[in-house]
Amino acid sequence: MSSLEKFLEEHFKLVIFFILAIAFIVSLLGIVIATNCNLNDAEKCMLSKEYLMPDFYWHYNTIRYVASYGEFPVVVMEDCDAGPAGDIIIDEGECDPKDMYHSPLYYFTAAGIYKLINIFNINNLIALHISSIFIILITNVLFLLLSTEISKIYNLRKKFIVASLAIFSFLPVHLFHSVMIHDGVLFYPFLIATIYMFIKFSNQPSLKYSIFLGIFIGLSLLSFLAGLMSFIVVGLFLTFYLMQKKYYKSKLLSMSLIIGTVIGIYPIIRNIILYKNPIGPFLSDFVIHNTDISRFPFYFGAFWGGIYGGLNILFIPLALITLALTGLTIYGIVKYYQNNKGLNFMILIGLVTLFFLFQMTCNIFTLLKTGSCIGTFGHGKYLVSLNPIIAIFSSMVLINLKCFKKIVLPLVFLVSILFAVDFIFAFI
Repeated sequence: MSSLEKFLEEHFKLVIFFILAIAFIVSLLGIVIATNCNLNDAEKCMLSKEYLMPDFYWHYNTIRYVASYGEFPVVVMEDCDAGPAGDIIIDEGECDPKDMYHSPLYYFTAAGIYKLINIFNINNLIALHISSIFIILITNVLFLLLSTEISKIYNLRKKFIVASLAIFSFLPVHLFHSVMIHDGVLFYPFLIATIYMFIKFSNQPSLKYSIFLGIFIGLSLLSFLAGLMSFIVVGLFLTFYLMQKKYYKSKLLSMSLIIGTVIGIYPIIRNIILYKNPIGPFLSDFVIHNTDISRFPFYFGAFWGGIYGGLNILFIPLALITLALTGLTIYGIVKYYQNNKGLNFMILIGLVTLFFLFQMTCNIFTLLKTGSCIGTFGHGKYLVSLNPIIAIFSSMVLINLKCFKKIVLPLVFLVSILFAVDFIFAFI
């Protein structure tokens, strides 16, 4: 046992706490820097950086509307301030209203924080950003449980848990989510909890795990429409178990889907009634030509660039790190995917995510009707479900590289530091 591994054995909890604390501080530092500028007003400074956050006013106006009226809006302003109640509608120029077809749980949660903060006369915009940091801290803790469970399955050392947590906590789009005002922020911990619970269920099928799995997939959909991907993948596994005549598992997964549907079906029904489409523009057969297949490679850069990066001097090393982690992840998937259905569940969610992003970029219905490969929108932030895949599979490969055995963790920590520095400088 090397001196580093001995240190991990003796101070494992301290190392884990250090990673979680530093990730929290890095996100908080980004907000602190963003609220300090030559405008001499914290909120104005923060607003001057909101261009980094896609559709900021669409989400912020919705939160203010819910806080004011206690109900979910049909439409809100997308790119302009809609006033303190979020209810001003101006249909001209860049201030067009936009249908609010998202799931409601995040907005009602954020509206509760918004109203509570008003009581204490604290800046509610900054408080909403800080609440996102706490949600991502919870996400990191849930990922710690996930990586610990996987380490038990594969009999991996504590080095794997440390490496995977460090990579996960500092991936660019992960840090990006930690400061966003966006419904995807609340979806993220439920996604990790869903993967964790399916792995528990896969190795020890029981009524308890079936119920918890149903609760988490339901809350995922109630938080963000991307939660539908978890339903799709659970449905695929249910079909697989039925084909294998594993009726006990099939019965339990059916129960999970029923529970999840009861909890999460509301936004689907609402969208059908209001917009004649279950998930907004994602399955629409009519699109405005805002993007096409040529944009797809840019999502890769947006995903790895997080909040678009802050230091040009880090571009080359970060590009090399990106290629290395991508290669390690692909190799890890090829090597380990057959060994555990829980890991396959995680991979399938990633693949379904990629399919939906392709659908948003190159609408299949439009392609079949007109032959034109065009879509309405897309963004690298929608690939957040790839984060646990990258952290888990790249770490499984890294800790088994004998030639780098002694420097694997220092390299991982260095990568995390570079991601963190690039993130922070985006706010300067």
